[in-house]
Amino acid sequence: MNGMEAQGMAPDTGPLPLAAVPVLERALERAAGRAFKAMNRAHQEQRGERMWKLSMSGLGGCTREAAYKLAGVLPSDPELAYDTEARQAMLGTIIHERFLPVFGDALAHAEVEMPVELRVPVYADDGSVEREVVITGSTDCYTHVMGGGVIDLKTIGAYMLGGVEHEGVREEHRTQVRGYATAIRQWGMPVAWVAWLYMDRASGEVMVHVEPFTAEAEQATEDRVRWLWKLAATPDTAPRGHRGPGLSVECDGCAWLKECFGPDAEPGDSRSLQVHANEDIAYAARRYRELLDEIGPLEKDKEMYGAMIGRPKPGVYGDVTVTFGASSEKTDGKRAEELLREYGIDVPKTARRGNRNVRWARSGE
Repeated sequence: MNGMEAQGMAPDTGPLPLAAVPVLERALERAAGRAFKAMNRAHQEQRGERMWKLSMSGLGGCTREAAYKLAGVLPSDPELAYDTEARQAMLGTIIHERFLPVFGDALAHAEVEMPVELRVPVYADDGSVEREVVITGSTDCYTHVMGGGVIDLKTIGAYMLGGVEHEGVREEHRTQVRGYATAIRQWGMPVAWVAWLYMDRASGEVMVHVEPFTAEAEQATEDRVRWLWKLAATPDTAPRGHRGPGLSVECDGCAWLKECFGPDAEPGDSRSLQVHANEDIAYAARRYRELLDEIGPLEKDKEMYGAMIGRPKPGVYGDVTVTFGASSEKTDGKRAEELLREYGIDVPKTARRGNRNVRWARSGE
């Protein structure tokens, strides 16, 4: 019995009743979600215990997560790694698997998905080697062209592609690829440059950034590993790389969520971030007020410039692109209330807390 038959939607020879359309749409949406979950679980199970160890892909990511992995801290929420849909990650994996072999063939003297091993000595106070930290990974592509180069494919959304063009390579991506390049140099193979191939998952549009790979970049990679190893001694004190559950998708899907934010932390729920000590409340309230003071004038300026833009023809204007989303409808709450009262139906109400008001304390308060 297939999934649709199991849900009471066995094939029928007659036309689909209009009333069944929403039911079928929801069933297909749920099936897509289950498919993504199954793909993610299979991918993670294939990785096995490697997913709990620091690899090159995590070298530039969340510092605390990296410290947990180096310290060998077992994940407190392993199900978050297994039982999420991870749609963007899965789409990226599919593109990597299909695109990289063909891309490698299109380059001269290229190897794709080449396993590498970064080895960084950690020194004791007397200068002797205390231990060697080993981090493994696989380069997307290595080529001998132009003195040797490492190329990393990053699949992203269209909204991020513009940010990359304007701001350049993200630092976590730079750290990761420098790790690959350092490992390859340690093997005695030449690396003169590193590159990032940013690809829009929807359109296939590509944007490339190339940087020389210098001795300073190699040293920064080794320094990063040594710093992480030092933090691994007390990983709960390592800096967090993201804002927390409910505010960051990275935290919502992190296998160390409760280890990092406490036993009450849940994906999508920011309440575990709440502080209780007076000094912590004072610090958070001050920063909140300072940011309000900064944002207020900016919001007014944004409103003014938005009015100046108006609704021109979508296109490129100078160094920015202006587009508009599709028009849509929203519920007219006021009119809905009027109709309910007109037909003698009680208007549904729900409790709402009063707005938070943070202001600078006055003298004498």
